[in-house]
Amino acid sequence: MSKLAELFLDNNQFTSVPQDFLLGVPNLVTLSISENGRLSPWQIPMYLTESTNLGSLYASNASIVGVIPDFFDVFPNLQNLRLSYNNLTGSLPASFGGSEIMNLWLNNQVKGLSGSIDVIGSMTHLSQVWLHANSFTGSIPDLSKCENIFDLQLRDNQLTGIVPESVMSLPKLLNITLQNNRLQGPIPQFKDGVEFKLGTTNSFCKDTPGPCDQQVTALLDVAGGFGYPLSLAESWKGNEACNSWSFISCDTTGKNVAVVTLGKRGFSGTISPAFANLTSLRSLFLNDNNLTGTIPERLTTLTSLQVLDVSNNNLSGPIPLFPPRVKFTHTGNLFLGTNITTGGDGGGSGSDGSGSNSSGRGGSSSGGSKGPSVGMIVGVVIAVVLFVLVVLFVSYKCYMKRCHKRFGRDETPEKSNEMVKPSLPSVVGGSNGYTGGTTD
Repeated sequence: MSKLAELFLDNNQFTSVPQDFLLGVPNLVTLSISENGRLSPWQIPMYLTESTNLGSLYASNASIVGVIPDFFDVFPNLQNLRLSYNNLTGSLPASFGGSEIMNLWLNNQVKGLSGSIDVIGSMTHLSQVWLHANSFTGSIPDLSKCENIFDLQLRDNQLTGIVPESVMSLPKLLNITLQNNRLQGPIPQFKDGVEFKLGTTNSFCKDTPGPCDQQVTALLDVAGGFGYPLSLAESWKGNEACNSWSFISCDTTGKNVAVVTLGKRGFSGTISPAFANLTSLRSLFLNDNNLTGTIPERLTTLTSLQVLDVSNNNLSGPIPLFPPRVKFTHTGNLFLGTNITTGGDGGGSGSDGSGSNSSGRGGSSSGGSKGPSVGMIVGVVIAVVLFVLVVLFVSYKCYMKRCHKRFGRDETPEKSNEMVKPSLPSVVGGSNGYTGGTTD
């Protein structure tokens, strides 16, 4: 078996796979075990990595379960990986990015593979990609490095975001399916000769090619900062943000976005500077999420802004200087203000850094940002700890001095002859080895 190079077991009635299956076949080049639906569930064995010459693995409809192992970058000759119609779960392994795979079939898993498909953007040898009928989320990655793709099947997932220009300009693309997702932004335009299917369930802003409305574009950029959450993609449809978009309220004209309420939504990612393109924005609520990064300086240019709440996130960096009219709440961000810009104390009422008693940084932090800065808190804690340590040390020295006097021991050895003999005989010559003349 050590010299076995090709193994074809397709279209049989096998019922089980031995635990040592594929063990001891280091020269294996091709394994084909597709269409064995009666097999008991089994997983791709880790010892398959011993077959470093593997070039093709065909195992569609073979009752494979579990996650896709993260070892595919150890096969320098692997070009074909077909694992369709199994019960694989989890995400695409990072090792795909360092592989030589050209033909990738992972479609139609029972429960569906999930997570991002970003890794395919670094699979530069890809030519055929079948990821349809799964549960992938997030956006389609930049495929500008995948110039050989001619067949791209992404339908029937939960993909969101804007179709990248790099996908539409793939030089060898012949066939692409995108239907039954939640893709957003302008409807994609493909070159002549490309067969494409878009379906009716995506969330493109228009049914015809062309850019989206300016406010729609800004809000899509906002969603991009959060990783294009599915909840926004399902609601933010069409080319009018004031037409029943969730979490959006507009002014009395019904045309301009005035309030964006995205607090307590569980969003991660960053705050997009594109909020500044919503020129009529009065109130912005981003509180109680898992946002990271900085607060964009461009938000200070919003001339109508009155309320900004970014409290209880994981924001960091300098705190921008907002005009006094803005009620700016930013408590609950442990690292926010660690590099505060000149002109204020980063929030809260009190001194604005110039000796005057104002409403905080730019007069804008009255909405709950009244706590001391992180640096002040850390300084107080350090001072308290040092004080406690000093007190404990002094107490210990006093206690030891009293103990020495009680048992007739003196700190100065030259006066040991004046020492009072202890009344307890057990002390003299006791277990501590005291002889009346030793020093500390």
